[in-house]
Amino acid sequence: LHSFPTRRSSDLIAAGKRCAGCGYAWIGPATAAADANSDALSKMLSQGYNTSNCTTTQGSGGVAAYQCGQNPLPNGPAKGLFILYGNSDDTSAGFQGAIGDLNVTPCKSGDPAPDTWSFDNSPNSTAGQVACGTGKTDNKPGLVWTNDQNHMLGGVAGSDVAALYQWWQANG
Repeated sequence: LHSFPTRRSSDLIAAGKRCAGCGYAWIGPATAAADANSDALSKMLSQGYNTSNCTTTQGSGGVAAYQCGQNPLPNGPAKGLFILYGNSDDTSAGFQGAIGDLNVTPCKSGDPAPDTWSFDNSPNSTAGQVACGTGKTDNKPGLVWTNDQNHMLGGVAGSDVAALYQWWQANG
């Protein structure tokens, strides 16, 4: 179990039933009308993401989803996908689907793959799962994680797994 810098639960998000290794075969845009689930998810986006650089998507298997472009923070991911699920089983299934599309490797040398994580203020309580690797179809580095309490899965892609992991620890 790893403890990461304290983050608000709302800073963690969701990345797809089949996130395609988070190498990201994106799903088409949803209707422009915001609903309560999309609204809730928008408040959970990782730092640097918001409704001006993310758009709602559909077909994710969740109750709401956002597809995001380049994160503007230093060393930010090139893409992000965040999905809100309706329950724990769907969140877990989303994570399993996402890691099924990755050639999973430890996020940090010597760590299990996939791994669990916790907030610093609750180091003995697992807050979710995290996995790193490269997409099986596109070989792009990716990182996926869950926030189990909020039923969210987040996924980001970039040019380097280590950089994604460092960004996630600080901003995820």
